[in-house]
Amino acid sequence: MMLRPGAALVIAVAIGGYLLYNYVFPTTTYIYRMTVDVRVDGQTKSGSGVIRVDKIATPEWLPGGGSTSDRVYGEGIFVDFGSRGFVVATLLARRGGVGPGNAHNWPNWDRVTRKAFPVPLARRALRPDEMPLFVTFGDKNDPSTLVRVPEDRFETIFGAGVRLEAVYVETAAEPVTRNIARHLPWLKTWPSTRIIAPATRVPELNSGIDGYAFTSNGV
Repeated sequence: MMLRPGAALVIAVAIGGYLLYNYVFPTTTYIYRMTVDVRVDGQTKSGSGVIRVDKIATPEWLPGGGSTSDRVYGEGIFVDFGSRGFVVATLLARRGGVGPGNAHNWPNWDRVTRKAFPVPLARRALRPDEMPLFVTFGDKNDPSTLVRVPEDRFETIFGAGVRLEAVYVETAAEPVTRNIARHLPWLKTWPSTRIIAPATRVPELNSGIDGYAFTSNGV
């Protein structure tokens, strides 16, 4: 089937615009898997997910040139403890958090110095200062019941016998994971920018926690 001349022109312009944008704003994509292991009554409970980060470079000749912006695609990591509760490793990190545990840091240890870590990245455990921000909910159907879970206070919040064992990251080649709304159903209708918990309840963050902490499609 032949396309009409007008339709062919529209397609050609769209393809040309896409190619021009990628030429002017070159994008590098990083895909990695995060795995969270929690020790619960002597057994390891795990959750993992694949996250994608696009780094978009701005050319020197444009205002703000020489800088990069990032877009994150993926979700927080949900770990189910059964009757003992659950925890979510969000897409956020503590204020000033660095390293590969923070999606927006890929592939740099530090946004200021731009010190990079090696890519591809072999599976490695995160240090305490590289950890994502952990939270849980008193009721998984009610976002207002959010509770911050410091990585060294799992037993305090979940009870004796529950502790964070390790968090691992590694580069991957699989599709981005999309399943957290099965565990937190309110996310299906929650506006991404709507605040779930203000900064007064999560002092490690400047602006509180919103929907983007749990699922992001290019922010």
